[in-house]
Amino acid sequence: MDKLSFIITLSPFIIGFGGLVIAGLSLYLRHKERTSLYREKIYTKQLDAYSEVFSTLSELYQITQSYIISMGGKLNDETRPQLRVYTEKEFDTFKRKGQKWSIFLPSGVNNKIYKFVKLYHAISAPKEVVQQYPERIVNSEDPGMILSDAYSEIVLVFRKGVGTEPLSQEAFNLMGFIENE
Repeated sequence: MDKLSFIITLSPFIIGFGGLVIAGLSLYLRHKERTSLYREKIYTKQLDAYSEVFSTLSELYQITQSYIISMGGKLNDETRPQLRVYTEKEFDTFKRKGQKWSIFLPSGVNNKIYKFVKLYHAISAPKEVVQQYPERIVNSEDPGMILSDAYSEIVLVFRKGVGTEPLSQEAFNLMGFIENE
């Protein structure tokens, strides 16, 4: 068998293999395109989630802090349950938005939100359920500060999640500032 007849015999296999490679590459590129669009849609949903959840959380935080300040910075058996009544509308809105968007938020973000909610419940607990929460939180000398710390943690994870933290650090570096933690 000479070279020409050998090549003619193998040519259908070569063409078939080439077609298979092209088809595989085409499928791979389509898959990458679809997953890229999927990632983009998920990221857009995450941005919506961050925005809505943070907006309602900020309202709840502000009204809670206003109430605590109006009570002289301390809460007692009488004023704790009143805090829940005073912030009921904002808490319900926050809870609804949080439940709606929790699927799109990373678990670290959801964990910080859960911590904030637990602290909110502790500082606003009626005396009938106060034993469920740590004494140092329920009867804190400064419940506003406890809530502020939890709120600050949420702000930080939101900034990291949205991507503003690296951008802010880069801006500081460009301006010659050094950020101290």
